[in-house]
Amino acid sequence: MGSDLGHGAKSTWLRRAGLALCVVGWLAFFRVTFSLLASQPFTPPSAQASPPPAAGVARADAERGALDAIIVPGGGLTAEGRPHPWVVERLESAAKLHYLAPASHRPAIITLSGGTPHKPPPRDSQGFPITEAAAGARYLIHDLSVPADHVYEEGFSLDTIGNGYFVRTMHTDPSGWNSLAVITNQFHMARVEAVFRWVYALPDRGTAAPGAPRLAFLPVPDTGLTGNALQARRQKEAASLPGLQATAARIRTLGQLHSFIFHEHNAYASSRLNSGRGPEAASRGSANGGMVGPQAGATTRAQQEADGAGGGAGGLDRDLLESY
Repeated sequence: MGSDLGHGAKSTWLRRAGLALCVVGWLAFFRVTFSLLASQPFTPPSAQASPPPAAGVARADAERGALDAIIVPGGGLTAEGRPHPWVVERLESAAKLHYLAPASHRPAIITLSGGTPHKPPPRDSQGFPITEAAAGARYLIHDLSVPADHVYEEGFSLDTIGNGYFVRTMHTDPSGWNSLAVITNQFHMARVEAVFRWVYALPDRGTAAPGAPRLAFLPVPDTGLTGNALQARRQKEAASLPGLQATAARIRTLGQLHSFIFHEHNAYASSRLNSGRGPEAASRGSANGGMVGPQAGATTRAQQEADGAGGGAGGLDRDLLESY
C-alpha cells in the first residue's frame, strides 16, 4: 500500500511538473510573439494592399531597364500656368518610376496636351501661351530634377483621343518604344485605358497591327478634386465611354483615325473655324458628338463621340471638367 501511495505521489508530481512546463512554454511563446509584433510598425490595411498588377509590371520593367517610356496626359493648368494638384500626382509618380531604372536605361517621360478647346491657355511673362505639355515638362525638370534630355513633350492634342493619336505618331512609333506606362488619376483611368488600348492596337496601313507595344496603366489618387467637382468628373467620364466605344468600332486603322481627327473631330477639323472658337463653339460641337460639317446634323451621339468635348459645367470651373 505504501508503494501504491508513493507511486501515486510520484505520478501527481510528474503531472504537475508537466503542466508547469507547458505553462512556461506557452508564456515564452507569447512573450516572443508579442515582442516581434511590437517591433513592427503598425500599417493600416489600405497601405498594406498590394499595388495593381500593371503597376508591378511597370516597376519590374523599370528596375531591369526594360521600360521605354512613361506617358503623362495633361489635366489642366492654373491661371499661373502650373499643373493642378491631381496632375502633380501623375508627374511625381512618373518621376519615381523613371528613377527606379538603372541610370543607363532610364525611360523617357512624355508629357501630353496643348490644352483644351474650351478656354485659352495661360500665358507666360513674355505673353507666350503655356501648353500643358510644357508646364508638365518644366515641373519634371525644375521641381523633380528629371534630366531635360529624358523629357519629351507632345503639345498638340486637346483631348484624350488626341493624346493617344499624337503621342503614338509623334513619339512612340518613330522611336520604336515598345514598353509603355501610362499614368493618370483614378477618375480618368477607365477612359484613358480604353483610348490608348484602341489607338495602339490600330494597324498602320495593312490588315494587322505590327505587334502593339505593351501598355501598363498606373492610377494615382485624385488629389485636389473633391465634392461636386470630383463627382462631375466621374459622371462625365462614365457618360463618354459609350460614345468612345461607338467611335472605336468604326475606326479600324490609324489612317481612319487620322481622317476622323482632322475631318470630323471638332477640336481639330479646320471646318471648326467656320463657327469660331471658345466654349460656345466647343459646346456646339459637343452637342453634335464632336462632329462638324455635313455629318454633324446626322449624328445623335450627343456629347459622346468627341471624347474630350464637355457639356455644361453646372457652375463648376470648366478647367476642372473639360481639360482632359
